[in-house]
Amino acid sequence: MGHFSTLRTTLTDGKLIAATFQDMGFEVLTGKHAYVRGYEGQRAHAEVVCVLNGNYDLGFLPNENGCYDLIGDLWGISIKYNQTDLICGIFKRYTIISAMKPCENRPQRLLAANYDTWLRTEHTDTALLGQRLQEIGFSPLGTRKPVPYLEGSARAKLAVERRTPPESFVDRSTILHWVRNQQGSLDLNISRGWQHQSVLAELLNEFVFF
Repeated sequence: MGHFSTLRTTLTDGKLIAATFQDMGFEVLTGKHAYVRGYEGQRAHAEVVCVLNGNYDLGFLPNENGCYDLIGDLWGISIKYNQTDLICGIFKRYTIISAMKPCENRPQRLLAANYDTWLRTEHTDTALLGQRLQEIGFSPLGTRKPVPYLEGSARAKLAVERRTPPESFVDRSTILHWVRNQQGSLDLNISRGWQHQSVLAELLNEFVFF
C-alpha cells in the first residue's frame, strides 16, 4: 500500500458513506473506477472514494468484520486539510444522516407538489418557537413574504434564518417559515437547506419538532 494508511472504523453502510460525502459537497467515486490517489501517483482501490481538493483522496473498503476501513495517504491529505477535523466531520455527518431513517414519531410530511420542503408539527406558540430558534443560532427575518403552501400560498407567522459560517465546506444556510394550518398548529417550510438531508437531521437534533 506504500504511503497509504488503513484505519478501522465502525461504519457499516457503503451507500450511506457515499451519501455523506455528497452531502458534504465532495465528488464521490464507486465501482471499478474508484481509486484513492496517493503519493507520487500511487493508487489504491476502494468501494467508495471521496475526491478531495489536491492530489490525495479518502476511500472506504469493507473488511472481514462487516465494517469499513478508511484508506488514505494521511500525510498528503494534511497538505490541504486538517486530518482530524475532516475525518471526525465525516463520522459525525454519517451518524446524523443515519439518524434520518424513517421513524413513526417524526413529523408528518405534507402531500403537496413541494412536499419535500414541508413538515407538519404539533407546535402552536410562535413566540416560544422564535425564542428556541434564536437559542440555536437563527435570526428573525424582517420581511414575511407569502410562501407556497399546498394548493396556494400563505403568509408565514414566523420566519427565521441561519447562515453558513465562512469556514464551512458547503453552503448550509437555512431559512424556515412557520405557517398556521387549519387545525391551529404550525407547519414548517424549509425553503432553503432541505436539499441536504443532514441539515434537516441537524434541525431535528437541535430542536425537537415532534
